[in-house]
Amino acid sequence: MPTSLADAPITAAPLAVVDVETTGLSPARGDRVVEVGVLLCEGASRIERTVSTLCNPGFPLDPRVVAIHGITDEMLRDAPPFSARAAELASILADRVIVGHNVRFDLGFLAAEFGRAGVAFEPGPVLDTLALARTVAPQGRCGLGALAARLGVTVTGAHRALADARTTWEVLRILLERSEEGNARTRTVGELMELQQRAPDRRAPRRPVDTGQLARWDRQARALLERRRVAVLYRNAFGQTGWRTIRPLAWSAPYLRAWCELRCGERTFRIDRILESRPVS
Repeated sequence: MPTSLADAPITAAPLAVVDVETTGLSPARGDRVVEVGVLLCEGASRIERTVSTLCNPGFPLDPRVVAIHGITDEMLRDAPPFSARAAELASILADRVIVGHNVRFDLGFLAAEFGRAGVAFEPGPVLDTLALARTVAPQGRCGLGALAARLGVTVTGAHRALADARTTWEVLRILLERSEEGNARTRTVGELMELQQRAPDRRAPRRPVDTGQLARWDRQARALLERRRVAVLYRNAFGQTGWRTIRPLAWSAPYLRAWCELRCGERTFRIDRILESRPVS
């Protein structure tokens, strides 16, 4: 018997293939999970059960996000908040190898949601089909849809959590077959984790911010913090601009933390996306 999940052959390891749909791109800036899909699998050979839940984030969704995953405010109206399902989801994911496509995105959101709910969650070994693809099938684009098409996987219901989790599982099975070529035995989870670490990091390097820019941001943020309420013209991550009234709370470059009256909650705003501000009595 293996002494840990990392020692288990991938054909026998208990897997949780995970995907989340969200209100945006960054939990650090207040984006939330609106759907979780999980496939619980016996190795890469059999799906034992599926889990899927919508989660009400507590505020209206950006129309551009709705256009991506198709989850509407009406669909979420009677859905529970993530916190209501947090303990159950943490139990489901416990003692399993977590699998996802660009899985650090999913885990980042899950960690934020579990933390907000006060539920402990420590993921076990993690396999990322994006990293594995860049190692064993690098000849082309490796986004989930493009990769599935290259590998001959039929995609249905793209950008819904359970459907994307199922596509990820099918992609994983083919990548495992390719990784086994030339090997006399099945790889362990730990060996696959080592294999995926060979994938090149395609993230663009962060551009340094000059001290003059930091000083200008600091002056702008401190001017905002002196006001109890302020209306700001803000450009979001999708390029949309709009006025909203905030109550500034704290500043840590490049983010201003504030109470947002539009969202009725604490949010984090990039200072360089605040295009204009006006005092509000």
